[in-house]
Amino acid sequence: MPALSENNTPTHDGLVESISAKINEGAQISEQDLLGVRQLFHSSELPFLDRALLKKADGGTKIVRHLGMIQNMLEPEYYVSQIDDQSFHFRDVPPNQVSDDGTVMEDFTNLAERTPLLVVPIPFTTEWWNQQLRTDQAATSSMANPDATMEVNEGSVPPQNNSRKRERDMQEEKKSKPRMEENQNPNLMDITTDPSEEDPTKEKVAVDWWPSGCCGSEPSQCPVLAKFYYDQYSNEHGRLRLNDVVETIGILSMNPWEADFSSSGIDHELLLDMPPPPSQLARLHVLAYRKVDLDDLASERAVAATTNDEDKSPPAVAAEVHSTVTGLLEQSLAAQALFLTLLSKAERKGDEMQRTSSTAIGCVSLRVSTTLNDSKVLFQHLQSILQGICPVLATVDLTDTTKQYPSPAKTNGRIAPQSWQLPRGATLLIRLGNKTHETLDELLASNQIPYTFDGGMKLPFEGDYRVIVVSNQETVKCTMHVNCDTNLSDLERELLVVRHTISMCRKPGNVKLSEQVLEKAKQDFLAQRSIARSNPKLRMPQEDDFHRWLSMTRLQARARHSESATVEDWERALALDNTIMDSKE
Repeated sequence: MPALSENNTPTHDGLVESISAKINEGAQISEQDLLGVRQLFHSSELPFLDRALLKKADGGTKIVRHLGMIQNMLEPEYYVSQIDDQSFHFRDVPPNQVSDDGTVMEDFTNLAERTPLLVVPIPFTTEWWNQQLRTDQAATSSMANPDATMEVNEGSVPPQNNSRKRERDMQEEKKSKPRMEENQNPNLMDITTDPSEEDPTKEKVAVDWWPSGCCGSEPSQCPVLAKFYYDQYSNEHGRLRLNDVVETIGILSMNPWEADFSSSGIDHELLLDMPPPPSQLARLHVLAYRKVDLDDLASERAVAATTNDEDKSPPAVAAEVHSTVTGLLEQSLAAQALFLTLLSKAERKGDEMQRTSSTAIGCVSLRVSTTLNDSKVLFQHLQSILQGICPVLATVDLTDTTKQYPSPAKTNGRIAPQSWQLPRGATLLIRLGNKTHETLDELLASNQIPYTFDGGMKLPFEGDYRVIVVSNQETVKCTMHVNCDTNLSDLERELLVVRHTISMCRKPGNVKLSEQVLEKAKQDFLAQRSIARSNPKLRMPQEDDFHRWLSMTRLQARARHSESATVEDWERALALDNTIMDSKE
């Protein structure tokens, strides 16, 4: 796509008005228009789409921004791209394809393909993240609509002539929301309801695929059914995949609030296989998109929270933070292991995880055990700490045998919301009882989670998560294991600086291992095997041990904010691993 000069790039306001006019007139959206739209990602002049904005929507052409995670992929849609001199890219139904009686006229010429993706609010976001998100989007909305008071949380009043129908929609939405017990953390919601198990005697209604607050997401955020026109883009980001976090700019398209399928003539049995009506799931015709790295967003927000002291320079703040965290980690082996686990991040070639014969390179997991009778106290303590550090935290209590946590599965055209489906870089805290769990075993063994699709076909999806398991089971195959009967309250009191450090340490990409490091690693590995041969009481180091040491070496380098590991990092990793092993004896 050709670069635009300063002279032929319209102003932001002019670009939005120009595209809106072209949509209304049926004119072609040009490559220059789409290139200009990409510049709007760096502008605060476009409002973010949330539930408050949806309630104020009047049905006209509106260009908005949206942030979310790809939760589901629907079958491709085929549409007529052009009739005569009118273009129908980035639109719902072309005006001249609708007859006077409202039925759609069939025209199978000039067909083009678009890909509908369900983009939902990022699941299991923690409160510090949500608070910053609300602040950022409120500021953007106020700049984009200076004459309007945009409410960040729900509570806006829908148009008066739609109030009765909207009230019914809200009642249906309320019925479909996962119920929460008093004081229950939203990250621990039971979201295991299978839509295929609905009572067949009940009246069939359109199911809300993502109610407000579903899966611990920010309640003010909304899902969209985003239509991607890949043949119209420059494809510099490539096609999106499940669980990608994506920011989009697109044309909001939604029927009036009365819109439902009651007069569509479609069999009610088929409605459960269809996306909800636009009154529950707005359509967004995507003009531009960009993949978002959760770590990049987290680092920006975490650093901003600790650099608001005008008397200190950023380097001075960073040095103070590093000193504080180092002191905290020296006090507890469990804190050191937890810190390294939170730095866990897969090495990548392009967008693909680099793997050994079994696991992802750079990823580690942690099992935390306790001699206390009840592991619930430790589980809750870790949850409290992680909520102040991580942007996305899903907590799963597998000791409750009444609840099932199956791996993701696509039925009735959708993947039901549940806790194993998370964006890259999320944290998963699990409390495990006496029974093993198949999905957890697969995640720990291969850093992958099996998804089941129609026909029973299973496909592995990457699980580049930070996994922490609270369990006394020796059979749980985590990378590291520590006992934690000590109080981590010192760590909890410094969550702001720990969050800052971890966010900055996770920001670099791959960590390089030099030839010097690899040679040292090879010599030490062979030496330990030689020692084990001469002493039958010692365990013989295996390939998995070698890869674990290399992953821990990379994490030691990350802890220094470095993209290159040194021999000293290897020695620290080996020493920590030996300390962990000795603590078990």
